[in-house]
Amino acid sequence: MEDRTIEYKRELTKDLEGLEREVVSFLNTYGGELIIGVNDDGTVYGVEEVDAVQTKIAQRLDSNIRPSCLGLFDIYAERRENKNVVRVIVSAGLERPYHLAKYDLTPEGCYYRQDSLCQQMPEDMIAAMFASSLTKTISLVMSPDQNLTFQVLEIYYRNHGLRLVGNFAKELDFLMPDGRYNFVAYLFSDNNHLTFKVAKYAGTDKCNLIECSEYGFCCLLLTADRILNRLHVENRTWTRITSKFRIEKPMFEPESVKEAVINMLVNNDYIHGCTPVVELFSDRLELTSIGGLPDGISEDDFFRGVSMPRNREILRVFRDTGMVGNFGSCPDRILKDYDRSVFTIGHGYIRVSFKYALGDER
Repeated sequence: MEDRTIEYKRELTKDLEGLEREVVSFLNTYGGELIIGVNDDGTVYGVEEVDAVQTKIAQRLDSNIRPSCLGLFDIYAERRENKNVVRVIVSAGLERPYHLAKYDLTPEGCYYRQDSLCQQMPEDMIAAMFASSLTKTISLVMSPDQNLTFQVLEIYYRNHGLRLVGNFAKELDFLMPDGRYNFVAYLFSDNNHLTFKVAKYAGTDKCNLIECSEYGFCCLLLTADRILNRLHVENRTWTRITSKFRIEKPMFEPESVKEAVINMLVNNDYIHGCTPVVELFSDRLELTSIGGLPDGISEDDFFRGVSMPRNREILRVFRDTGMVGNFGSCPDRILKDYDRSVFTIGHGYIRVSFKYALGDER
């Protein structure tokens, strides 16, 4: 049934603000899913012309909601009971309160989710949310270099069947209000001065450093691939031969580590130029990103999969190029292979520590 994070709609209505109100309420609260083609009681009604409906939804959300929510929603078509439905998955946003562009920051424009209902915000709630919202994001930090090129980014988009054309810098939120490149553009440019370190130690502590490799200085997508390739090389397979079976197990589960690496890069707090760190010890792999949980998200929310991306602009590019899965998938995917103890959520950082699987190597 409908609840705080689930809303059904029989069809994409002619009400030109109904869709937007529901999405705004999710953006301002805990995120959620709007499922079109399902009746209020959960029975499937179906959607005709699925592609046209998906396109119309994306256009309306882009045009009618402020601040921009690009990168904070995704749209899927799926089959239920042999009928098509459309799922709009929405993440909570940091630049709250989100509102209908037509009404600005007024009760008619601002909504939040209360149980299964989309409610108007009273004026005092709007004021309080605006005062506590994140006032500075990397999209408002100027790039230290304005002579940027994006050839590598263009290759990643082209390999995913997309093209960077015309005003792509504006569409990807690479520009500040005055038209200069921002820090998002700097992260995805061909040449930057950001370094991402992968350190390897001989023991279980940091006393004996045996190798320190530096990645980065390039498009963040390429940095992600290089770090993942390095960890793939490090991920040896432990083998144990019994009287009946040959048991093989990797040192760490590659899909969980990939999820953690991508989320580390996407959600790191780059405001002060700090970058995440990858550390290999004799008994574990540790991934540390700067910045704790965003304000408004508790540890329980995090482990329930509530998603509030710190850098929606980075997330948008990673999603465009197929490097990120569903919103909130990080803890769920990792918890399929490990328990909650792998996460350390501190003040100003999040660390994921993967203990190696050990065995008799033969």
